[in-house]
Amino acid sequence: MARFLHTADWQVATAFRLATAEILAAEFGRTLPPVFDDSFVNSDPQRVDGLMRTLDLAQRRGLQIILMTCDPEGYRGLGAKEVLL
Repeated sequence: MARFLHTADWQVATAFRLATAEILAAEFGRTLPPVFDDSFVNSDPQRVDGLMRTLDLAQRRGLQIILMTCDPEGYRGLGAKEVLL
């Protein structure tokens, strides 16, 4: 149950951060991308699918999103530019 709550917290936090970024984007020339640093590493596959749809919607609405992860395979479906460090 604790893992579920933690994952749900990340989903709510992600939605909040993207909504805030969209509001601020208008005032800052769309130059304030939200940064996610392995934020979804503890999420189960179904929740990751939902988060991917949320990130995709944000991208289609004009937000630039920076997503850092140690597991890029799960995010390649977003079609974003991948930079390996």
